[in-house]
Amino acid sequence: MTKYEWESELKKNIHRLPAEEINRVLEYYDELFADKIERGQNEYEIVRQFGNPVDVADKILADYDGEWAEESPTPVPPRGQKEKSFDTPEQKAKESPVHAAEEISLAKDDPLPVSTAPNRGEVRGERVALFIVLNVLIGFVPFIVLGALWITVAALTVAFGACIVGGVVGVLWSVILLFGGSAAVAVTQIGACVALAGVSMLLLAACVAAVKGMWIGSKKAGTAVWRWMRPSEVTYEKM
Repeated sequence: MTKYEWESELKKNIHRLPAEEINRVLEYYDELFADKIERGQNEYEIVRQFGNPVDVADKILADYDGEWAEESPTPVPPRGQKEKSFDTPEQKAKESPVHAAEEISLAKDDPLPVSTAPNRGEVRGERVALFIVLNVLIGFVPFIVLGALWITVAALTVAFGACIVGGVVGVLWSVILLFGGSAAVAVTQIGACVALAGVSMLLLAACVAAVKGMWIGSKKAGTAVWRWMRPSEVTYEKM
């Protein structure tokens, strides 16, 4: 199961929560995934650690309804209620078993116990400046190439769509000629128009698939750059 499939299944099973609560949960796990990937794990290993998304959803719903679920190494996002103050981490773990479970899970991947869940830090100005300088030095080639690809695919999509419309119109016009003109010419035109529309449909499907792939690739590249500019911050406690 991939990260996308795991989060999709989780979202489907917590659909009765308010929209803002669902978004908060998904953002929480998205940050956990990002942090673990930065530590060298792949998404399949992370999914195995988190377990069945249905079980995780049950724990989140139980928390939302005011009932603590059984303790599990799978991290569950804490509710948005007012935080209590604790003198020691042990008191905090006793009061909130979800926090304790979260710390156990993260500690498996790091020799130092983690005291807080990973949070996205502030945007690093030096990294933003470096990104801009690098693009200036190479003449913004990645952006130019990506823009040219998008324009080309969009133009081809429009062209093939127009060919499909033209083929359909041509077939209708040829049918009219079939009853009022040369039958041989009309049949030939119908065949040509059907062929044009059929080929255009196949090429249009290829363009749509290309657009989907480019969109996913662009989104992943943009997300990677943004996370590089705004890395995670994790707080550790001394042994």
